[in-house]
Amino acid sequence: MSSGDFEDYFHRRAGRFAAFYSSEPVARVLGRGPLFDRLRLAVDVCVEVGATRVLDVGCGSGPLFAPLASKGIHVKGIDPADAMVELARKQAEDFPGLVEVEQGGWEELEDVDGYDVAVALGVFDYVGQPAELLTRMGRAATHVVGSFPSPGLRLELRKARYGLRGVGVHGYRRSDLQRLAREAGLVVAEMFPNDADGNGIRNHLAPALAKAGFTIVDPGGYEDGTTDFSAQIAKFKAENCEILNTFPIPPDFATFWRQAAQQGYTKMVKIAQIAKTGLFPSQVEALGSLGPSLATACYWHKDFPYRSPLTGLASKEIAEGYEKASRKQWTQQLGATMSLFDAGVAALQASGDPFDKAGVAKAISTLKAPTTVGVIDFTKGPVPNCFNTDIIGSQWVKAKPGGKYKLDMVITENANDKNVPVQGQLYPYNG
Repeated sequence: MSSGDFEDYFHRRAGRFAAFYSSEPVARVLGRGPLFDRLRLAVDVCVEVGATRVLDVGCGSGPLFAPLASKGIHVKGIDPADAMVELARKQAEDFPGLVEVEQGGWEELEDVDGYDVAVALGVFDYVGQPAELLTRMGRAATHVVGSFPSPGLRLELRKARYGLRGVGVHGYRRSDLQRLAREAGLVVAEMFPNDADGNGIRNHLAPALAKAGFTIVDPGGYEDGTTDFSAQIAKFKAENCEILNTFPIPPDFATFWRQAAQQGYTKMVKIAQIAKTGLFPSQVEALGSLGPSLATACYWHKDFPYRSPLTGLASKEIAEGYEKASRKQWTQQLGATMSLFDAGVAALQASGDPFDKAGVAKAISTLKAPTTVGVIDFTKGPVPNCFNTDIIGSQWVKAKPGGKYKLDMVITENANDKNVPVQGQLYPYNG
């Protein structure tokens, strides 16, 4: 079916499709309750990730507009069908400044990192090139939400009914989704050591990535000090893993990454996200030409918008003071350590008597105080007397000509703390 036939079909039947969303009770009686379930799922994801801008691909009449715009989220809807766009623009009128509608197909989507979430509900059903759509959505947004009809009697009846009108309908088994993820570059290579850190990350990160729609390739834990990573590299290449997440000690990563370059894996990698190794500039410089464009976690940066209450120094002043005194490049541990002093002194002050151990412990359990990494609040868990500070995404890049150091750490995303300024987009490792 041509794109013109597709657009004409949905143009002619726009009113009927819009009517599906007019009453949830009626929709459930008619067996269309999942339409509302997937709407709620999309909204929940947008809220959970703190989205401020959402792209609604194949927005139809705009059923997603109200639940998102009512939460203050900006939405851009795109759809190729004239009548659908007309209905969507009427919906958008109820949310001036929050919703915009543009006529066009997903094939014209060229945005890069313009949105927090891209949503496509009831779209993959009719797309003959799903990997291309998923890839474009992934380029446009940090998070992607899509609905995929599963095979079964209902789908076969839809195929027959829609086929009479010249419209193709596609279903997706789990194996289809796994293949689609590979084709769209949503396969993550995990390589974690068989130690406390590695096993802890494996047990918590892998389920989170799988929930987010990624296919995980994990060859199993390796022992610290391993000198041959050929088996892991071969598996990652065979599974077309364009995303790598690893948590090694510095010597192990240097060995792995040099072998990965020798065996051609680094040429495949689009995102190499490393933790523990890669936190400090010296670790990345030691990798030579293989270091720039590695991505890493950032728990403090000299451009964080926070000041130390204890010293009165802004984050940038702390970094500059260190560089002047040591003649070395700042590291993120500076601000992290300073935050401990900020919190510690705040707890002593809140206790009323710094020599009263029980009083100090009680003060810590309810402490809420500003620090160089942001406001900490021990009442928010995840367990008593603990607080998780935010992790920000960053990437090591070659310093600009004339810079004092070889590398710069650039903040590439701030999903966990919107107060932190984003300094640039994440570039492909092999780009």
